[in-house]
Amino acid sequence: MKKPKSFLGSNLKHLRERRKKTQSDTAETLNVTRAKINAFENGVNSNPTVVDLGKFSEHYKISVDSLLWVNLKRLTELQIRNLESGNDEYVMGTKIRVLATTVYSNNKENIEIVPIKAKAGYVSGIERSKIRVVKKGEILMRNGDPSDNLFYVVKGCLRSYIISSKGKEHVFQFAPEDWIIGARESQLNNGIAILNIDAIEDSEVKILQINSMDKINYLDKESLLDMNNKLLKRNYAHQKRIIQLLSSSAQERYTEFIKIYPNLVQRVPQKMIASYLGITPEGLSRVRKELVRKNKIIS
Repeated sequence: MKKPKSFLGSNLKHLRERRKKTQSDTAETLNVTRAKINAFENGVNSNPTVVDLGKFSEHYKISVDSLLWVNLKRLTELQIRNLESGNDEYVMGTKIRVLATTVYSNNKENIEIVPIKAKAGYVSGIERSKIRVVKKGEILMRNGDPSDNLFYVVKGCLRSYIISSKGKEHVFQFAPEDWIIGARESQLNNGIAILNIDAIEDSEVKILQINSMDKINYLDKESLLDMNNKLLKRNYAHQKRIIQLLSSSAQERYTEFIKIYPNLVQRVPQKMIASYLGITPEGLSRVRKELVRKNKIIS
């Protein structure tokens, strides 16, 4: 599969110049070297870390997806402001909106451009998918395996995670009822999954293949909004977590975890929650005790 072109370097330069800032100004704000900013802008560093992407995303108020895959130089000032406000759909012309990039079975990329009137019906076929019963501990996807699946959780809870070279698990996402989890990013990795996904409870899921998303159903507006909200919820949780890991205390990260996953504290093993937060189980225990002492959570 041909690797999609990234606009990260040109976008970072464009956004910096749009603010009338020098590379030195930006480097000082982000607490990095000017050489690092220069390397990104000129494409010398083409493999940014999650931390780097999080810093740029927070600084410019542009989502990581847009920084990577949208050519911001082709957008108007109003469209960029729209991105900064959190709307990742950008208008081309007056009556056409780009909705999604898909990959067909012949490995050709396709950008779906749909009139605004038809936009309300643009949605994948999750509603048609059959329910699959998954037992606790069952692995649905392994890092390194070919995969183009998204999983919609009807009942139960899934998680995605990676395993370090030392055999330690690092939780990336939880997906309880009404959440979506999966290998959407595998499209950028030659169709190879970069995460593991398993069930941490007996679960029921619906499966949608990413490479089959060219089979579009035109449904009602409510169905579109429902699907859009599910994907936004997933993306919001990812970006919020990156920002929290960069700038927040363990207490703040745990408090935010409760807001995002209000029903998981009693359902998920504490060691998994600690892994998600980037702290030890002992550290999580201290955080919980301190929050109980402050009457901010119930024991």
